[in-house]
Amino acid sequence: MDKLPDQSWKKEKNFYIRVLASEECYCDREKKHGYAFCYGCYSSLPPEIQKALYQLVGKGFEDAYEAAVKWLD
Repeated sequence: MDKLPDQSWKKEKNFYIRVLASEECYCDREKKHGYAFCYGCYSSLPPEIQKALYQLVGKGFEDAYEAAVKWLD
């Protein structure tokens, strides 16, 4: 029997799509749909991370989001 391909990348991609679709920020405050973070969190990030968050999901957004979360923690 053939082994099914690893689907973990789909689950991961869906997580980041849900982050962008959500209206709740990582900090639990309200944020706009389509944005990764609320204004307060976003504005506290260094410019290079802010810029990186404009990358598409699957094209670098994931790494930028993780870097932002690490910075905010």
